[in-house]
Formats: sequence, C-alpha cells, structure tokens
Amino acid sequence: MIKKVKKEEKIYAEDDGGNLTLSTVTKYNPAGQLIWEQHLFPSGQVQMESAFEYTDGLLSREKTWNEYGSWTEIKYLYDDRQELVYRTTEHADGTIETYKRTFSKNSELVEIYDAEDNLDKREEAICDEMGRAIERIFYEDGESVKVCQYEYNAEGQMVKKMTRSQDGFGEELTIINTYQYDQYGNVIEEIEQNINGVILYKIERAYQEDLILREIENDFEGSEEVVLAKYTYDHHERLIQIRIENKFGTLTYHETMDYNEDGTLMTSKTLEQAPDEYSPPSKKKYRYEIAYF
Repeated sequence: MIKKVKKEEKIYAEDDGGNLTLSTVTKYNPAGQLIWEQHLFPSGQVQMESAFEYTDGLLSREKTWNEYGSWTEIKYLYDDRQELVYRTTEHADGTIETYKRTFSKNSELVEIYDAEDNLDKREEAICDEMGRAIERIFYEDGESVKVCQYEYNAEGQMVKKMTRSQDGFGEELTIINTYQYDQYGNVIEEIEQNINGVILYKIERAYQEDLILREIENDFEGSEEVVLAKYTYDHHERLIQIRIENKFGTLTYHETMDYNEDGTLMTSKTLEQAPDEYSPPSKKKYRYEIAYF
C-alpha cells in the first residue's frame, strides 16, 4: 500500500507515429488534493498554470495564469459546518465578482455579484428539517429562470429531481431525473425524461460492492446511441482496464493501468475519434506517468 505522500502526474500525448509530447503536469498533496496544474501546447509553451491552497482540508485559494499573462485569483471562506459561504473572484484588470451564501432554519440564499457589484444571479432554496434542499429557485436579472424540486428516500438519498425552465422559444420545459441505488449507496440507474414520460437518456451501472463493473448509457433522443463501459480489476481490487464501446461493439476508448511493486502506476489511454464527412477515423493516445515523492 502506498503511504500518504505527494504525487506528480504527467500526461503525454502520442501521435500516430509514436511521438510523445508532454501536455499536462499535475501535483497533489499527501491528502490527494490538487495543488498545482500546468497545461502545455505541443511546442512546450505553457498554455495555463494553476496553483491551489488548502486550509483545514478545504480549498481556500486558487490562482490561474494563462499564456498571455492574465490571471484569476479565487478565495473561499467556510462556516463552522465547512459550508462555503463566501467566494471572491479577482481578475488581472482588478475587477472582482462575489459569491455570498447564507442560511436560516429552513432556507438558503445564494447571491452572485458582478464586477460592478450589481446583483447578477440569485438562488433561493427551501430546506427540510434535515437541511436538504427540497426546492431551488434560480434568478437572473431579477427574474426566475429555473426551478428545481427534489425528493429523497428514507436513507437520505435523492431519488427524484424535477427541473422547470424555458427553452429558447420561451416555452416551458420540464425535465425529470430519477435515481436508484444499491445497498452500498451506488447509483445503479439514472433516467432523464420529459414531462410526457419520453426518455431522453438512461444510464445503468453494475457494481460488485463498491467496484463498478459495467456502465451502459442509452441516448433515446434521435440518435439512440448506446455506450458500454467495462471495468476490470486485479486481485488487489485495483482498476487495470477500462473499455468503452459504441452500439456496434466497436472499441472507442481503451485505458490500461500497470502497477509496480511499490504501487506506483503507469497507465495509457487510446481515444478513437469517429469519422465525419470532413475527416477520416483517427486515433489519439495518451500516456500517463505517476510518481510519488
């Protein structure tokens, strides 16, 4: 078993000729939290870089720079329950956006202010005696744009979410999501449908205790696309393979993991891009290197 140490992960993009180019570098603290991230262009030039800080295990600050030297800094504050109650987002030009969250006995209020300190968005929630939201109303420019209602089972798991909003033509749109769980609390079925009961998509998952073995996603809206994901583990219950196939059984994504004696991981990914009318089929591979220090 790997002791709690810092971890660095490198992702290399591999072209059809087998050439590798470093594309992403990430570092994690001993708690497994991301503390540094860098994305690079194929030329090696830094596209974006981010640093993250934590206080008492909670994200307290993050700062991101891009290739043009612009930056964004976000700071987080939490209450005694470790709930986020205040967030500021400052940009290189000095503008600041603010997020405020307040609680009362059976309600919750979120307010988001823009760079001119104008109230941009608001979110109101009605909560039950357990503090769980049973209804959320989202406002933009003072008008309600979306309402979500939630239902829970005896174990406190959300089993239904109904969302009412408007489509691009001003017509009311109602979407209903339902969820089923196994005895370990894993979501084994998720269905999204419209108000008329027409299924938009459905996801089914099979688990062995807490290990996911199979995932089937059906898109019923027009294309009727089916995506099948299969997961394989070794005798230590470590994930060693992910295979994703389309409805024709064609492999579209493949990831394998190898573990050294000390538990360090080497993994590779292959993503097969489907052809379209402008380009032929192509493969893009990614290689991961993970080191502990």
